[in-house]
Amino acid sequence: MVLLINVDEKNQIMHTNVWPTMKWYDYQMQWDPRSYGGIKTIRVPPEKVWLPDIVLFNNADGNYLVSFYSNVVVENTGEMLWVPPAIYVSSCTIDVEYFPFDAQTCQMMFGSWTFKPDEVVMNYLDGKRLVELNDYSPSGIWDIMDVPGKLTEDRSKIIYSIHIRRKTLFYTVILIMPTVMMAFLSMMVFYLPAEASEKITLAISILLALVVFLLLVSKVTVVIINVYFRGPTTHIMQPWVRHVFLKTLPLMLAMKRPDQDWDRRRSSVEGSERRKMWKKTVKRDTVSGSMQSTGSNGAVDAKRIPTIREHHPFCPNSGESDRKAETRTSKDVGKAPGC
Repeated sequence: MVLLINVDEKNQIMHTNVWPTMKWYDYQMQWDPRSYGGIKTIRVPPEKVWLPDIVLFNNADGNYLVSFYSNVVVENTGEMLWVPPAIYVSSCTIDVEYFPFDAQTCQMMFGSWTFKPDEVVMNYLDGKRLVELNDYSPSGIWDIMDVPGKLTEDRSKIIYSIHIRRKTLFYTVILIMPTVMMAFLSMMVFYLPAEASEKITLAISILLALVVFLLLVSKVTVVIINVYFRGPTTHIMQPWVRHVFLKTLPLMLAMKRPDQDWDRRRSSVEGSERRKMWKKTVKRDTVSGSMQSTGSNGAVDAKRIPTIREHHPFCPNSGESDRKAETRTSKDVGKAPGC
């Protein structure tokens, strides 16, 4: 195996660059080196000799042939060696439940397309059950953990299981950390006072940052849907989720969970205080003789009518009225003062 080109989670296919190494014996290709000037090894075009029709059975693009038909190395003992380079597109079942901390297992099944199990018998090359990774170029996204092989169907097919694990550093730095930081910034918007002009600016900036990350978030739509549609009827909240989001984070954000009994007590106290304030207001208005009138702008004006009693110079009650203060209500405005 030379290179793991790509693992497409959406289409569930894997692109690999491999060098399938096939070795077999052909009794018709034997000779005595002494009769041919000591030549022990020759290279023959592939169309001049017999080739095993070994193909990839779980092919995903319909191209079962190799990319380049290289020469066949022939030994004087009849040993044939053929190493054609190939780029395979194989089907692979991808499970993204634990993305981006996931590990996948993809299989590649090789076998003869036309020969029967008793006509072509497969075996491990040089007794090695594992795939050689000497010429492998590391991938930037996946790490290859192990590639064991297994012979099946009376040694007529061989299956290689490629165990790969995703590199989490890329997704942690590019996706997880910025998303968590923007989530905390979005909560900080509610801590700013309403009259602060920076509140709207911060909210718009966070919205623009979320739009930028839509391209990255679109790759994990399956994970988002899996988390969003979880409910008490389908899933059970894990203990660590309850501890982190209901106990640890509220303490870090200086938040307190509301109590239902405390809410009822608070509502009853506030209701009693409002009733007391209303009674005090009614009593004060009655004593002070204030009246409310609506002005042209819809505002309510409170005007106190002065306690004055008008008398003519010869009124006998003028002196007594001066000693007694009386408050006139709105009903007495149009009446003439009596003597």
